[in-house]
Amino acid sequence: MESVGLIFIFVGYVLVRIMLGHHNTPTMRDRKQFQPLIAQVGKKQYAEVLPLIESALQKKPESALCWALKAQCHLGLKEYNQAVFYAEKAVNIDHTLYETYYHKALAYYELNDISNALCDLDKAIWYSREQFAAAFYHKGLILLELEEEQKAIDIFEKAIKLGHESANIALLRLQHRVKQKNI
Repeated sequence: MESVGLIFIFVGYVLVRIMLGHHNTPTMRDRKQFQPLIAQVGKKQYAEVLPLIESALQKKPESALCWALKAQCHLGLKEYNQAVFYAEKAVNIDHTLYETYYHKALAYYELNDISNALCDLDKAIWYSREQFAAAFYHKGLILLELEEEQKAIDIFEKAIKLGHESANIALLRLQHRVKQKNI
């Protein structure tokens, strides 16, 4: 009987915390706070937004989101080593930022570090619960480059199921190429 009472108290406590918003992670709260910065990065205004991100990081250096935005800006500016560095800072604070793994993978790819690029694409796919079409697409492109055609076909099909249009084009070209080899 005592255990039933404890369970009800615990469930009530959890429900109250959820209703009060205590389930929000620091990154969730940062997404609301830094929405203007996110919008500028989304518009690819990388050089303009970097000083604003620096200012935000001086006030809140533990913000994984700000580090991730900084990494994304450096990726957009083709400063790949810096992009990797800042993405690593972001995922060290919040390891669930799947977009950051994706950006880090793109930077690694540009630096010709294919194994790290594939590893981070796998992390982006994992942490997105296999819902991040762009990560599947870029993984397929890398596998295609490594001449692992059957794996690339499987990955492109997953990207297509998630609605990635370029993956469909890549898959059709790959299937045509495979047919040509078999003729």
